Amino acid sequence: MEQLISKSFLKYFDAKLLVLHGAGREDLDVLMLGEGRPFVAELVLPKKRRVDLGEVEREINSVFEKKISVNSLAFCDLNEVMKVKDSMHDKIYTAFVVCKDEFDLNNLVLNKEIVVEQYTPIRVERRRAKLNRKKRVTILDAFRVSSKELVLTLRTSHGTYVKEFISSDSGRTKPSISSMLNTNCFCALLDVEEIC
Repeated sequence: MEQLISKSFLKYFDAKLLVLHGAGREDLDVLMLGEGRPFVAELVLPKKRRVDLGEVEREINSVFEKKISVNSLAFCDLNEVMKVKDSMHDKIYTAFVVCKDEFDLNNLVLNKEIVVEQYTPIRVERRRAKLNRKKRVTILDAFRVSSKELVLTLRTSHGTYVKEFISSDSGRTKPSISSMLNTNCFCALLDVEEIC
């Protein structure tokens, strides 16, 4: 996102650099839907300080129509930067899940908070501290698409590795959708529906 919107901000403000501070982050293959993700665009050494943010917004939305859209751009102070950077919001996800074997959907308990233990996932262990983290997950909805596919709606606490909650990450995440359904599962598609 930073690369996509920086050209417009840098052009309008005649700044040296844009640093984007977002409320959380996702993998590149995860779509942010719903109302979007709050962010602060910090401009370094801007030569222009009085800019029509509506023009910046319109340019970003027209140039990147299929990839990204922004709304409600407003000037802010350092307190807002800290608020966005330090925010720890729950998120609502929709996940399309594929399982190796047929499963019993009744093994999933809906609308009950689950405490999940996640050891640093294999895919990020080179750049993240090796820790055991306790996270909260609630399965809000689950419906079968086929004998080996389902769609889940999940509410998760800040920092939950959702793909690993589904797959178990070779047993590093307990419990997982795989352990609850007694079959290997993986997340084929993942969307963020809402930041709570």
